[in-house]
Amino acid sequence: MKVCFIRPPFVELRYQMVSLPVPPIGFAYIVAAAREAGHDCAVLDAIGEAPEQVTPLEGDRFSCRGMTVEEILEQVPTDAEAYAVSVMFSQDWAYVRKLTLALKSRFPQAHILAGGEAITALPEYSMDSGGLDHIVFGEGEECIVELLDALENHKPLIEVPGIGTRIDGNFVKTSARPRIKQIDDVVIPAWDLFPIENYLTKGLSFGVDRGRTMPILATRGCPYQCTFCSSPSMWTTRWVARDPGKVLDEIEFYQKTYDVHSFDFYDLTAIIKRDWILEFCNLVQERELDFVWQLPTGTRSEAIDADVAEALFATGCRNITYAPESGSPDELRRIKKKVKLPVMLDSMRSCTRHGLKVKVNIVLGFPDETFRDLMHTFWFLIQMAVIGVSDALVFLFEPYPGSVLYDQLLEKKKLPPPSDEYFLALMCGGDLTRSVSFTDHLSARQLGIARVLAMVVFYAVSYTVRPWRAFQNIFRILTGRHETLLERGLSNLIGRRRAREDAHPAPRPALKSS
Repeated sequence: MKVCFIRPPFVELRYQMVSLPVPPIGFAYIVAAAREAGHDCAVLDAIGEAPEQVTPLEGDRFSCRGMTVEEILEQVPTDAEAYAVSVMFSQDWAYVRKLTLALKSRFPQAHILAGGEAITALPEYSMDSGGLDHIVFGEGEECIVELLDALENHKPLIEVPGIGTRIDGNFVKTSARPRIKQIDDVVIPAWDLFPIENYLTKGLSFGVDRGRTMPILATRGCPYQCTFCSSPSMWTTRWVARDPGKVLDEIEFYQKTYDVHSFDFYDLTAIIKRDWILEFCNLVQERELDFVWQLPTGTRSEAIDADVAEALFATGCRNITYAPESGSPDELRRIKKKVKLPVMLDSMRSCTRHGLKVKVNIVLGFPDETFRDLMHTFWFLIQMAVIGVSDALVFLFEPYPGSVLYDQLLEKKKLPPPSDEYFLALMCGGDLTRSVSFTDHLSARQLGIARVLAMVVFYAVSYTVRPWRAFQNIFRILTGRHETLLERGLSNLIGRRRAREDAHPAPRPALKSS
C-alpha cells in the first residue's frame, strides 16, 4: 500500500521560551515499521522542512510552527492510498484537525489515519472532529503494519487489535493490543526519509544544544501512575529497557552515517534500574566511544547515587532532568508521585558534584493544592538552588486529556467538553502572561504570582550562592555555547523574535519516499 506519513506542524505561544521543533523519533519508528513490512512509504515532515517558519494564528497570541495546511496539500503525493499523521500533544489538534479535514476533502477515497498520545486520549472526539477513518492506539509499530495490511487486503478491521474505526457508521474500539515484548527486534527509525539534516545543522534538539544531535530511545514506558500524566493510557505501566549493547550499536551507526557527536535520550523514564545504566556506561568505556549525551525529559532519583553520577559524567552525560513536580509530601501523595524528596536531593547533589548540569520541573496548582503546599515547594526550590541545580522550570497545572485528573475534573464538571479553545488553553501552563486555577484554595492570580516568584527565588538563591553563574550565563548566551536550558531558552526567544521580523517562505525540497 502506498502511504504518505505526515508529521504535522505544531502550535506554540508567540513568546514561548522553550519550543520543540525536534526530530519526531516515535513517528520515525512507525514509518520504519511500515517500510520494513513492504509498504511504499513517503514522508512529509512539515516541521523539518520549515523549522523556522512561523505563522501567526488567532489574535497573534498563538503561532503555527512549520508548513501551513495549504503548503502541505501542495506537497503530498496525490496517489497515496492512505495518509497518516501523528499528534503527540492535544494543543496541536486545534490546528492539525484542519489538516486531516483538508486531506479527507481533497482525497475522499484515501484512508485518513492518526495516532499518538493526543489521539489515544480522545479517540472518538478526534475521529469526529478531524474526519479520521482509523485510529492507532498506543505503541504503534505492530499496529500500523497490521492495519495497513488489513486495508490493503480488505480484511475485517474488527480483527485488528489496538485500533479505532467505524463499522456501520458507529465508532468501534477493537480489543487492546499488548505492548511489544521484544523491543530489541524493532527496526531503528527511518531517518533517511526525514529531513534530518535540517535538524542537525540548525541545532534542533530537545535538550541543550551541544552540536549535531540525534534523538535515541533506550527504554519504553514508565512504571508509575502519576495522576496528572497521560502516559499510562498511552503506554500502560510497563517499562522495558533495550539491550545496552544494541543502543550503542545504534549510536555508532548514527556517528558514522550522520556525523553526530551528541545524543538526546527521549525516554519517558530512562534510569529505573541501577544495574542497567552502569552496564551501559561500562560498555561505552569498553568500546572507547566518544560522544556526549543528556537526559532532557526526566528520570528517577532512586537509581542515581554518587557512583552512578560519576559513571554518567565519565561517559559523556552532561545534562540531566529531574521531575519532582512539587516540594510538598502531601501533594506528592495526592498525585501519586512516588518520590522521596530527601533521596532526590541527595541524588541531585551527587550529580552536581560530579559536573552534571541539573534541571528540574515543578508544577503549581494541582487540584486541592494549598498555600502550605506552595510554601513547601518554595523551600524545596531553595534547597535545590543551594546544592547547585542549574535550571528550574515552573509550570501551572493543566488537566491533560488522557490523565486521571482530567477525567476527574471533567466528571465534576470543572472542565468544558473537548474543543479547540480548550486545547489551546492547555498552553497556559507555560505562559507567564496568563494563569488558571483548578484548586479551590488558590486563585488564578495567586498562582500566576507564585509561579513568577518561584523562579525568581530559585535563581536569586542560585546566583547568591554562586555569583559567577550569572556571568557564565550571559557569556554563553552571547557566544552560543550553551550549557543550561536557561541559556538555550533565552537564546531561542531572542532568535525567534528576530525570525518573526525577517521571516519569508523558503523553497520546499522534494518529498522523500522509500
